[in-house]
Amino acid sequence: MINKLIEIKNIGKFVNYSCSGDVEFRKMTLIFGENGRGKTMLSAILRSLETGEARYVLERKTIKSAAPPEVLLRVNDTNHSFKNGAWDAAAPGIHVFDTSFVNDNVYSGVYVQLEHKRSLYKFIVGKKGVQLATAVDDFDAQIRDKNKAIKEKESGITPHILGSQTVDAFVNAGPVRDVDKRIKEKTAEVSALKEAASIASKPQLTKLSVPAFSMYGFESILLKTLEDVSENAERLTRDHIVGCMDKQGEAWVNKGLTYIKGDRCPFCGQPLAGVELIKAYRAFFSATYKGLKEEINHAHEGANAQFSQDAIIRVQSVISSNSSNAEFWKKHLTFEDPTIEFDAVKEGWTNLHGLVEAYLVRKEASPLEKIVLGDDIKRAFEAYAKLVENVAKYNETVDGGNGLITQKKQKTASGNLAAEEAHLIDLQNAKKRHEDAHVKKLCDDYRELKQDKNKLDADKSKAKQDLETYADQILVKYEGIINQQLANFGAGFKLCNSGTTYPGGKPTADYQLSINDTPVILGDAKPGHSSPCFGNTLSAGDKSTLAFAFFVARLEDDPSLSDAIVVFDDPISSLDANRKDCTQQAMSKLGTKAKQVVVLSHDPHFLLSIWKEEKKSPVKTLQIVRKGQDSVVEEWDIEKGTRDSYLQDYFALDDYVATGASSDLRSTARRIRPLLEGNLRLRFPKSFSRSEWLAEFINKIRDCGPSDDLGVLKPRLSELEDINNYSKKYHHEQNPTACNTEPVNDAALRAYAKRALKFVSGT
Repeated sequence: MINKLIEIKNIGKFVNYSCSGDVEFRKMTLIFGENGRGKTMLSAILRSLETGEARYVLERKTIKSAAPPEVLLRVNDTNHSFKNGAWDAAAPGIHVFDTSFVNDNVYSGVYVQLEHKRSLYKFIVGKKGVQLATAVDDFDAQIRDKNKAIKEKESGITPHILGSQTVDAFVNAGPVRDVDKRIKEKTAEVSALKEAASIASKPQLTKLSVPAFSMYGFESILLKTLEDVSENAERLTRDHIVGCMDKQGEAWVNKGLTYIKGDRCPFCGQPLAGVELIKAYRAFFSATYKGLKEEINHAHEGANAQFSQDAIIRVQSVISSNSSNAEFWKKHLTFEDPTIEFDAVKEGWTNLHGLVEAYLVRKEASPLEKIVLGDDIKRAFEAYAKLVENVAKYNETVDGGNGLITQKKQKTASGNLAAEEAHLIDLQNAKKRHEDAHVKKLCDDYRELKQDKNKLDADKSKAKQDLETYADQILVKYEGIINQQLANFGAGFKLCNSGTTYPGGKPTADYQLSINDTPVILGDAKPGHSSPCFGNTLSAGDKSTLAFAFFVARLEDDPSLSDAIVVFDDPISSLDANRKDCTQQAMSKLGTKAKQVVVLSHDPHFLLSIWKEEKKSPVKTLQIVRKGQDSVVEEWDIEKGTRDSYLQDYFALDDYVATGASSDLRSTARRIRPLLEGNLRLRFPKSFSRSEWLAEFINKIRDCGPSDDLGVLKPRLSELEDINNYSKKYHHEQNPTACNTEPVNDAALRAYAKRALKFVSGT
């Protein structure tokens, strides 16, 4: 409960106020003050005390005052002081309805802005709701801090990431077994895919081909002879040919034998019977002998073909080509390199071929002679057999390599370079993530921050759900209470579609107006609102009524209302008579429930309407008045202060006659004529209008007829004229040049005041 305003210094019109007299507040306290005297200053002081926010006081510092604002007041029997720009302690539980409440929570000018709805939300949901909303805000703040820390860690991690992999993917990548080996393999795959065209066109390795020359087959030809061809026939034939013919002789003799007819010489015609040479010719050139020679010749030709120069060159070409191709494939594959020394091949090849040639020449010269292989050619055959074995191994290696080459060609043809590059980057990133100690620490810290942030998200989600559940219950209930208030005030609108929204992530009260059962949006300060909205459908009185309904409805539903101090600062602006009555009734109702209600108003008759309802309760009436240049709070006689002008004039003159002047004599003298005019208008309302003065009243009385009601005043006309002649000197309209300088004598004034009071009393 506010007990007393003890001191107020350097705040608005309160320059150096110290309390005096009985200015103690009561359960219901009514404070009258003309506009500009300091009512709003008092409400600002109380708002500052409740919230602890110094700005409400500091922003109202007295203009041109060098001294700082100071306040000392008593609340709940405890002194609270404002010094050095701060309160020593706040006093929660004070609820102030003033222009600040309206501007902060309902609207400014004609607009409802986002901040109004956010503030209204906090006001509606009350202490518990604000605590829940604060919990959500706290989680938001913690989440922002975590996000900032996460961003900082990200900036430290990002430079270590290859490719476009996200920080989360990098951090959460697990370790890879044999990562170096897999990176090497994947690097080879990527390299191969980059050379896909070359791989597709590059030939495989070629197997070597060397003659399969058998020593045993060769030896059988050399040892072969004919039993039906004597050595003598062969010798005679060869000796004769050598002695008589050239190298074509053998062919010539062989052909000539076909021309012998009847044993006579086809050349000289002599008989051939018994000629030994002819017998030798026939034996030598028999079919069996010819077959042997052809076999030897064929073997010779075959050996020359197998061991030809072209054949050895082909071997050299294959070895050279394989060596070159293997270098290419080894960039993409791991396989055994097929190797063989061409010089070794050539040596075994040519050595055997040379000896085979020599032995066959000997055999051709003596087909019937058995030629036995010497050690030289046997060694050559052994060396060549070893060569063939090496070639076979070489070809096995070629087959193994070609198998891998075939797989590589197939894989490369169907491979995806981008995917494999990405896989390689993933492997490289995994290696960096787990093997670089600095990066590992960054990632572990990042993951811990993310886990913390995820927990905060979950906690915020729960807190937000708790808030929404509570707020929805309050808002639905609140809408009903407000609409009842609006109905009581006779408003032509009500609230609808109340609920909670989250623009910018903050809980916000949202609602619409229902006019003629049609929802109307609130709108905002943005230009272009041609459709119905808050700003263009509600009058100033409607808006004030809505703001008051918001405030009162929340208090009526406040479970701690019995401990609350409620302050109203000029709540009836823009209200008609009916709504003033409803406002008074609402305040009186709150007065029975709240711990204390304080009403500040510039309208004394509005305060009187509350006072009349509360006369049986503890009510204190105070007023803010000017004293010099200062505003002070003092006692106020509400009955006296709310009299009409006639009664005020009457009691002022009566007090003057009884006790003497309480103000300057001139102002007292000026009350005489209005008192007489007021009395006569009440007594003769049909005869005297408000536009006529006392002199005109006197003329009407003087000129009235015998039947006129004013005739009863003729006996007192002289007295009336005397009083008027005295009082008119002090009124500008009848004494324009000297009304402010005409001397006032206390004794004369007192005598005429008595006469005026006696006249109006009819004595």
